[in-house]
Amino acid sequence: MTLSTSYLLSSVKTIHDQPSKRIIAENGYADLVLLDEKLNVRDVWASGIRFVKDYEVINKGMFE
Repeated sequence: MTLSTSYLLSSVKTIHDQPSKRIIAENGYADLVLLDEKLNVRDVWASGIRFVKDYEVINKGMFE
């Protein structure tokens, strides 16, 4: 894990002091956005559901 990733996860952890709300796993509650070198959104997980995979939307939310 890189320093920036480690720092990001610790910052989120301190904001949400509920262990179940910060689990990065299938059906977990953590939201995660992965960016590439040019800051394009590559992958997105929200509430344990994958919405973007390799730059393609694979799942849409309620309002889309």
